[in-house]
Amino acid sequence: IIDPENPVSNKLIFCGVIEDIDLYKGSDYTEVTLKAKSHTYALDISEQSRSFQDIRMSYTDIMDIITNESSANYISSAPKSKISYPLLQYQETNWGFLKRIASFFGMPLIASPYSDKPQFYVGLSKRDYIGDFSNKEHIFSINENYVELENKNGVKSFYTTYTLLLDEIYQ
Repeated sequence: IIDPENPVSNKLIFCGVIEDIDLYKGSDYTEVTLKAKSHTYALDISEQSRSFQDIRMSYTDIMDIITNESSANYISSAPKSKISYPLLQYQETNWGFLKRIASFFGMPLIASPYSDKPQFYVGLSKRDYIGDFSNKEHIFSINENYVELENKNGVKSFYTTYTLLLDEIYQ
């Protein structure tokens, strides 16, 4: 998706897979609503079960194995520490397992919206910090899948979305 404010610049604002598209034609404008996913979605499709038992391995070694299998790239600001006990990925997608590894360091796993293949970041560097959004207007919602599952099969926070209403564009 190219920046509509400046289409001549060819500035990329999103690269991914379009899942759904809605068009609304007004009298003097057309509104397009897209539901899209970054290419990291490919890491979140099939569940796997495997173990990483060699405690001489680092968390980075494990992330390398997973990303090499799926032709993904990543940049990590997590420490390059060794695992202190065997790790088990049991009926978990690679994305879910990578999120769990990042959580060991208290870091987020962030999908890149600009790559034409799966790419993500583990943690944020200080230069990536763009501000405090806690006092900004937002919309809180819970995904309909959580409601349909009658709260049985998931942690509510996985289905919770906050949409920030901002006048600026952050990248």
